[in-house]
This record gives sequence, structure tokens and C-alpha cells, in this order.
Amino acid sequence: MKKTFFILFCILSIQCYSQIELAEITVYEDTTIFSKVQIVDFGKYKGFIFPKEYGSIIFSHPKDKRSCFDIDKPLILKVDKELISQYYSANKYFMERRFQEIYENEKMHPGSYDVKALNKDRKDYWKIFKKNKNKMEEYLESSDRQYIGYVSNKGEKIIRIQIVPHHYNYDDNFMRKRFAPIYTSQDGSDVMTMHYHLSANRITVNEDF
Repeated sequence: MKKTFFILFCILSIQCYSQIELAEITVYEDTTIFSKVQIVDFGKYKGFIFPKEYGSIIFSHPKDKRSCFDIDKPLILKVDKELISQYYSANKYFMERRFQEIYENEKMHPGSYDVKALNKDRKDYWKIFKKNKNKMEEYLESSDRQYIGYVSNKGEKIIRIQIVPHHYNYDDNFMRKRFAPIYTSQDGSDVMTMHYHLSANRITVNEDF
């Protein structure tokens, strides 16, 4: 069966800033970690900097083990500027890679996709994407951030950024106790995860790119 509908679903999910979680987030109550979370007030939104100790929680699964490091406020001020500056281009690059992979897969396995429909989906997606630039900027302005620094399997220092829209109405205490407070629903979530690469000074949707 052609995969056009699956592709369109994935594209629309990213277009609407949705990242559907497969499991409900486990709630951790650790007063030691809670007391170490720093808050940066940006005016329209806040940033919550998690200490390296939180890595044992967020990277608790054996396959996800990561070494973590502490982040300071001066670095987060720089990271936030880069997030705002690169957010649009990072999402654009992510989807360019997704389309590229789909077309490469079609070349390797002819007939896997309805190419005509795929071409239309790609054209429609980029048309909508360009129109949504202002909405993407508004999304950032009306969302708090959570940060944690870790070292990837490639040895690269990365800061994971969790972007949480204000309409969730999470207070400061909630944001300090739980990283990525996402709960599953049929419609998914509009909480976004981005990554800042320290050595490259680059924001990406996925740390592998």
C-alpha cells in the first residue's frame, strides 16, 4: 500500500509543532534537584535550567544513558538568542531531510510511495510552512523553556530544550519538578523538543542532524 497518507500525517504533525508521546511522563518528586533548578526570567517567558543530577532521571533507561553537565545562566541567555534566531531554519532543515529520505527510499524501493501524491504533499507543505513563520515566532514568545545539558554518544555536548506553551498553565514549581511535562492525548502535544550544539553553535530539531 502506498505510504502517502502516513507521510502526510507525519508532516502535518511537525507542521503543527506536535510531538506525540507514547507514554505518560512519570512524575518525580526530588527536593534536592528541585532546589537546584535555576529560573531565568526573559520577560514574556521563563527558562528553567536543570542540574546534571536530573540526568539520572531523564536518561534512566539503559539504552538512553548519558553523561550530563551543569549549565549556567550566561550560557542559557546565548542559547535562547540562538533558539529564536534559528528556530525557523532548524525546522525547515529537519523537513528537508525528511523529504530527502523519503525520495531516497523510493529510489531504493520503487513503488513504495505514490510519487505524484508525494510531490503534491511536499509542495503544499512548503507553501503552508512559509506562511506559518509569524506563528512560529509567536509560539516561541508564548512558551517557557526547560534545559538540560548532556553528552551525546558521539561525544558532543548538547543542551536539550523543551518548549512548553503557556496555555498548559504550569506554574514555576511544576516546571522545576518535572522536565518535559507532556501527557498523552489523541491529538498529541504542541510541546517541542529542540537541541543546541555547543561546539557548532547550532539549533536542531534532532540532535543527530
